[in-house]
Amino acid sequence: MLSRRNFLSHASAGAAGLYAATFVRSRLREQFAFAAEMGIAPEEAINLANNENSLGPGKAVMDAIDSVIGPEGVIAGRYPFRFLGPLGEAIAEKWGVKPQNVLVGAGSTQILVDCTHQYASKEKALVGSLPTYEECFGYANLMGYRTKAVPLTAEFKMDLDQTLHACKGSGMLFYCNPNNPVATLVDPAQSSDFLMRALDAEKNLRILVDEAYIDYVTTPGHETMIPTAIENPRLIVARTFSKAYGMAGLRVGYAIAHEDTIAELGEFHMGNSVSSPALAAANAALQRDKTDPDYLPNEKKRNAEARDFIIKFFADRGLSATDAQTNFIFVDVGMPIEQFQAACAAEGVRVGRPFPPLWTRCRISLGTMDEMQRAATRIATVLDSAQKMAALEAPVFRPPPGELASSVVPRSGVKLPSSARVERAQPSQDRWSRQPASPAKGGRNRALLTYSAALDGSLRRKSRPSGLLPCSRTPGSPRSGALPNSRLR
Repeated sequence: MLSRRNFLSHASAGAAGLYAATFVRSRLREQFAFAAEMGIAPEEAINLANNENSLGPGKAVMDAIDSVIGPEGVIAGRYPFRFLGPLGEAIAEKWGVKPQNVLVGAGSTQILVDCTHQYASKEKALVGSLPTYEECFGYANLMGYRTKAVPLTAEFKMDLDQTLHACKGSGMLFYCNPNNPVATLVDPAQSSDFLMRALDAEKNLRILVDEAYIDYVTTPGHETMIPTAIENPRLIVARTFSKAYGMAGLRVGYAIAHEDTIAELGEFHMGNSVSSPALAAANAALQRDKTDPDYLPNEKKRNAEARDFIIKFFADRGLSATDAQTNFIFVDVGMPIEQFQAACAAEGVRVGRPFPPLWTRCRISLGTMDEMQRAATRIATVLDSAQKMAALEAPVFRPPPGELASSVVPRSGVKLPSSARVERAQPSQDRWSRQPASPAKGGRNRALLTYSAALDGSLRRKSRPSGLLPCSRTPGSPRSGALPNSRLR
C-alpha cells in the first residue's frame, strides 16, 4: 500500500504540493499526532489546548494558498518579496493608515520579541501582569533583562493601580487585553485612560497593546487602540491572523504604530520571516473582509455560543470560570491541573497546560459547538470520577479569597504541613522586581520564581534564581505536564 509518506517521497514536486495543500485543508490535520499518542481514531480526538480556530481559515484563504503553491510549484520556489508589499498595503487600507505604519511578522510573536528587544533592558524593566502571555517575559529572561510582574486582582483582572506604580522607571509595559491565560478584559471605561496615565507617569515608557483576541470580545464599548498608536509614538498595537482568522499554522501577525516607531522596530526585525503562502493567505482574508463583512461577526457569534455553553456546563457543576472575552475559558476544575489534563487526555480531550501557581485552574480553548458538546460529555466523566475519589480523600487546601494569584494549592489529598509557607508581593512597593539573571544560566524557559512549600514531596521543588524578590510567579516560567502545548501567536 502506498502510504502518505511514500506518496510524498515518490510524487513530483507539483503533485506533492497539491497533496500538501489538500492535507492542510483537512480539519483532521491537528488531530493525528494527539490521536496516535492516545491510541484513538483521529475523528475521536478533540483538541482544546492551544486557542486555535478549529474551523480553519475558510475557502477563500485556502484557494489563495493553492494558487501560490501552484501545480508546478514555481511561485513557491521564489522568495516572498512580491507578496509582502501587497499585504502591508491591505492592512493599511483596512485601518485607514499608511503602509509605513505597518510591520508584518511571523505571527504577533515576532512583533512581541521585536518590541521587548528594543524597549526593555537590564536597566529598564519589562512590566506585565501575573500571569499573562509569556513571550515577552520569556525573551526578557533570555536576554537577562529586568522584569516586573504584577499579580492580578481576585477577579483575575489587571491591577491597574499597581501596574501604574510598576511602570515608573520601566522601559516597556506589555498590556495583553484580553489577557491570556485568564481570558479577562480591562473595563473599557478604564482602559484607555489608564494607558494615557501610564505614559504620563513614565516619559520613557513604551506600551505594547496585544489585541490577539479582540475579535472575540463581547463586552460593549471595547475598542482597538490603533488610532492612538498612530498618533502616539510610544504606543504599539500587535495583531495576529492566528485566532479569528483561523491561520495559526501559517504564522502571520503585524504591528501598527507611528511610522517613526515602525522604523525603530525595523532595526531589529528579521525580514523575510513570513512565507509566500502565508502572506497570500492573509491578504485573501483581508479581501474577504470587504466582500463578506459578516465573516468576522459570525465567527464572534459562533465562538460566543460555544463559550456560553461550556461556561454553563461548569457552572452547573459548581465550578466557576472567569469572565471570558476570548476563544478560551479559564475555569477552576476543582483538582490539580496536571491530574485533570491527564484524565481528559485519557478520554480523548486535550486541554491547556498548567499556569502555576493557579494549580486548579485550566485554560480550555473553544472548538465548534459539536466539539464542545462532545468534550463536555467526556469531561463530565472525569469530574464525576474525581468527585467519587474526593469522597475517600482528605480535603484539598485552598487559598483564602483574594489570594488566588499568590498562593500554592497542593495536590489532592495532601495536607499542608505547618512548615509550609507561601511568599507574596506586598502592595504599593516595587516587590515584583527581578534583577537580571545571567542568560548563560537560564534561557527563555527558565523559571523566574519558585514556591517555598514542604508538601511531603508531592509538589515539585525548584531553586530560586539569585536576585529574585518574592512574588508568586513571573510570566515565562516553564510549562509542565505530559502534553506539549504551543504558545505561538
